[in-house]
Amino acid sequence: MLSDMNQHEKLKLAGLVIITLVFLKFIVIPWHAWKEETVSDLMHTKQSYRDPSKVIELHEQIKSKLIGIKAKEDKVRALLFDETDTDSLSLAVRSYVESLAKAHGISIKRSVSRGSTDDGLLNKASFQIVFTENREKVESFLSQLEKQEKLLRVEQFNLSRNAMYLQVSVTVSGWSRRKPSE
Repeated sequence: MLSDMNQHEKLKLAGLVIITLVFLKFIVIPWHAWKEETVSDLMHTKQSYRDPSKVIELHEQIKSKLIGIKAKEDKVRALLFDETDTDSLSLAVRSYVESLAKAHGISIKRSVSRGSTDDGLLNKASFQIVFTENREKVESFLSQLEKQEKLLRVEQFNLSRNAMYLQVSVTVSGWSRRKPSE
């Protein structure tokens, strides 16, 4: 009977050892590895955020890029007309080009609106002017039109010769920032 008891104790002990090894192999060891990996990742992250030189360096990089972006934005804003709605923009572009033509001694025969659009970010106004003038005045006007501080684009240009004069039809567009949504 003692040997049966001893045999039974040995099987119990062997079963307990197997269960303990399975528990260690599939539960404790993976959990411990996961915990070590997580702690290591957290320490690395904490170290990278706590390093003041890295934070200051990153801040300086962002600051210099922001200054560059603001400078470019200011240049673009200077090219746009100030009017925020399409009707005002259309009038401003027309007045701007007509005053430039007048400064070059060009008398406009006809000025026709070609429409205004709002693409969500910018407003665009186009109109067509027709005039008859000598070649020098036409060249001077078109050259000056390209050199203006406001963004103007010649969308269409038609030219026909009439004796000593050129008949010119120019479609010009200008842009402004759209009025922000309220």
